[in-house]
This record gives sequence, structure tokens and C-alpha cells, in this order.
Amino acid sequence: VMLFNTALSNNNLDDAQKYLKILKSIPKANYISVRADVMIALKEKNIDKALALLLEYRKKYDTDPWISQKLAILYSQKKEWELGWESIKRIKAPNNTLLSSLQANLHALSGKNIFDSIKISENSFHVLLEVIKQFIKNNEISKAAKLIERNWFNFNCPEIIETFIKHNLKNNTDSLKRHKIIVKVMKKHLNSSDEVRLSLAMSAYQAKIWGESQKYLDDIPKENWDERIKNLYEEICKKSDKFSMPSNLNEVKSSPEWYCHSCKTRYQKWYFVCNECEAVNSLKWPKTNNNIKKKFFLENPFRHFPKM
Repeated sequence: VMLFNTALSNNNLDDAQKYLKILKSIPKANYISVRADVMIALKEKNIDKALALLLEYRKKYDTDPWISQKLAILYSQKKEWELGWESIKRIKAPNNTLLSSLQANLHALSGKNIFDSIKISENSFHVLLEVIKQFIKNNEISKAAKLIERNWFNFNCPEIIETFIKHNLKNNTDSLKRHKIIVKVMKKHLNSSDEVRLSLAMSAYQAKIWGESQKYLDDIPKENWDERIKNLYEEICKKSDKFSMPSNLNEVKSSPEWYCHSCKTRYQKWYFVCNECEAVNSLKWPKTNNNIKKKFFLENPFRHFPKM
């Protein structure tokens, strides 16, 4: 098994095929050889073959998480959300954040009830935004705010609060109401993150409370400023002669962007499938406090294989 894994990692497919042949000759290694067969097809970028193998093997291992997850990923790359959801819906993985997030995304993308999607996992950025929008549509603003408070540190991303303050906004009275609500629930997190300060500054600006917006930005250390903060400050300064840009402001950082955990391609917004490498559910926000590190079972795909 280790020799196969090493050969595959080194892109030595000839040796990998040789070790796979040996694995297939060992009765107790049947499940190992099944996965190895699929992994070679994926390494060869033969998606049709990998899909056919997975569908065949699922008949025997119909509740196996690895096979179901690989099927869901391949269907996701084809944007066949319903088939992806059907492949993975029976898998129970309450402690597997990556898997449950994949399930929640596919549940939502396949057109299911968004409130059921977030019950599967609250670690999906897409699902969180869609639930916030639905709460606002239902005029349940406080529920949307409490959802943000509960899940803020899963993402630490201002787009969450931006969605809350801008989606289906009626007028400035509505803007002021939402601002007061979001400040109330996020106040206790104010000193924990510059992203919270920026988010509340954006909310205050939307509500036309320029002084409060400026104050939140002034509380962000100048060495942490990026283009988002500078641009918002400039917009505030346009509203009144009372405001002026800080005189001691040096060159600011670039605005943070989503990035693919697999190929590092950067994006201005979240995508479920990376356009560059087709990795599924791999985009991360760089300011997230609890970025999911690459797990050992991803580095060593045989970690959970049964011993022979």
C-alpha cells in the first residue's frame, strides 16, 4: 500500500499500476484495490473512467463515505448538483466538517429547502448567505442577525454583514434598523477582529452615520489597513469637510481575496468549484480564524484502510 501511494504521489503511474495488480491479487485487499483503481483514473484525469468505477463499486460499498464523496465531487465538477446530492445524502458525518459542508452545499444547489441545508452544516458560506437572504425576505431580521453572530468566526468575512445590510433594502429607515440590530449582536466581538470593525463601518456608512463609520475604521491599526479600509475612508471623506484622510497613512495592503486551497488561485468572490483546477468546495477566506488545515487523511489516502 505504501509503495502504491508513493508511486502515485510521484506521478509514476506505471509503478502504481504494478502495485495495484499486486493488491488485486490479495483477497483481503479488495477494498484497498477499489480505491486505488479510482485514484489512478483520477490521476490520469480520466473522469469518465473514474465515474464508471465509482458507480460500479458503490453497488458493493453503498454507504462508504470515500466512494460517495468522490462521486459527489465528480458530479459537482459537471455541475450536476442533484446527482451529487443523491450520491452523498445517506452518509452520516457529523464530525467531518469538510464532508458535511459539501453535503450542505449540494443540498442547497440542488434546489432543496435552504433552512434544511443549514441544518446539515453551518460551515457553508453559500448556505449561510442564502439563509440570511431568506430570513430578510421573510422579514425576520433579528433571526438573520443571530445567525451571523453564531457563525461569524466560521468565516470572519465582511460579505456576510454586507449581505445582511444590503439585501432587499427598502429605505434608510430600514438601513438604520438593520444597523442597530447588527451592532447589538456584534458589539461583544468588536475587539476580536479588524474584520468586525470594517463590517460595522460598512454598516454605519450604509445607514449614513458617517462619524460612526469613521470611528470603526480609526480603531483599526494603521499597519493592518488594506485597500477596502482606505477606499471606505475616502468615501466617508467625500460626505463632509469634517472628515479627512489620516496624515500618517503609509502604503496599504491589497484587499484580501478568496483562494483555492488546492491550487492557490485567487477570486474576488466565493465559488463552489474552482475554475482553475476544478477542486470542489475548496475556496477559503484568508481572514478566517479557524482555516481548516490540510488533514493527514487527504495527504495519505490509505490512512483509514483496514489492516491486512
